[in-house]
Amino acid sequence: MPEPGPLIIIGGHEDKEGKRLILKEVANRVRHGKLVIATVASQEPDGYFDAYRRAFKGLGVGELVELYVRNRAETLGDDALAVLDGAAGVFFTGGDQLRISSQIGDTPVERRIREIHAAGGLIAGTSAGASVMSDTMLVGGASGESHRIGDLHIAAGMSLIRGVIIDQHFAERGRIGRLLGAVAQNPRVLG
Repeated sequence: MPEPGPLIIIGGHEDKEGKRLILKEVANRVRHGKLVIATVASQEPDGYFDAYRRAFKGLGVGELVELYVRNRAETLGDDALAVLDGAAGVFFTGGDQLRISSQIGDTPVERRIREIHAAGGLIAGTSAGASVMSDTMLVGGASGESHRIGDLHIAAGMSLIRGVIIDQHFAERGRIGRLLGAVAQNPRVLG
């Protein structure tokens, strides 16, 4: 049985125009295969896929396709699953991590993504797409140096990695207090 594939967890605002070091690593991991860009986190996904199509151009990805569902019911149909057929990897874009888990959590689409990962496929995510990878997912809370109990919103993520909680845009938005608060409320996890 193959080992699960790699996870590439990106804090956000990855370079899409310069050296594209992180995106090059994503492309290297799918080895000229099919990469699914999951724009599920966004209420308004227009432009997301086109930006990633330009960003991955010339990096060696064989095929780039978009997975977007407007509502949970669309995850039950064959169209959403067909997008994932033959995928070497799935890349979750930014937006709202709760939208990812609520739209695809415990659906055939999530099961197929897990199958891709279990078979050695890459799962990558930036911003919301990074936060959703853990089992304990930080959904929201004000940035700042300290937190009061009750200020944080936490939900279940996709559990692709266990025992950690992932915050995004960490340095640029001053989220050390938010992350410390999340770890204090969940002392068995690594922040």
